[in-house]
Amino acid sequence: MTEKVNYSDSKVEIKTAEQPPSYDSVVAKTPPISKLRIIKNALVLSFGFLFLFTSFQALMNLQSTLNQEADVGLISTAVIYAALILSCLFLPPPIISLLGCKWTVALSMVTYTIYVAGNFYPKMWTMVIVSAIVGLGAAPLWSAKCAYLTEIGIWYSKWKNIDSDSSINHFFGVFFMIFQSSQIWGNLISSLILGQNTNQHSDFNSSNRSCGANYDLNAGGPPPISSVDEHQVREIVHKYFSRILRVSKYYVT
Repeated sequence: MTEKVNYSDSKVEIKTAEQPPSYDSVVAKTPPISKLRIIKNALVLSFGFLFLFTSFQALMNLQSTLNQEADVGLISTAVIYAALILSCLFLPPPIISLLGCKWTVALSMVTYTIYVAGNFYPKMWTMVIVSAIVGLGAAPLWSAKCAYLTEIGIWYSKWKNIDSDSSINHFFGVFFMIFQSSQIWGNLISSLILGQNTNQHSDFNSSNRSCGANYDLNAGGPPPISSVDEHQVREIVHKYFSRILRVSKYYVT
């Protein structure tokens, strides 16, 4: 607690500075929804992000492999984060104030759907456009998620009569436990699809003679990386696209 001291000729007056408003004073004292509804909403939000980023992150991890021509994959990934920087500076406050947390999350998820759909036609101009769109939509999505988790964490603390900070930390912990597993499931799906048998057969013994300790520095570069089958690329994009559509549709309804 800070104190403000005023000096005068006759006396010393000590006044206690005003405290910043706490969470409890900002949010309504009576939670508008039940404990069960709070837990359900937190789980829906967590699993929604899980399915969304299972698709998005797995596809983005493969950009440098799927879209090697003219470095489309690398450039589009850089555009995502450049747009995200600008989005973080300007977009979250006005969008969340206008739409609220629920509709901000739902509409921001649509930008991820557009990005995945753009991978059906991965040309430089399409990938730059959809990457900029998803970068602009990412900051409002994450800001709205944080605001909503904080709010329902406070509501839950009022129902349980516990400290609001502990409740908020608990909700964020559960969210990130579920969300961070998206890298496991997304990469697992990609591995299963790319690991399927194709018409291309590689001679393991032949490639083994020119790799690793047997690699010849004078051979003029490493052995060429086999390209990913176009059918597999479309299968990956289709699976991720359908999952994001389901998630976005559920949030809207």
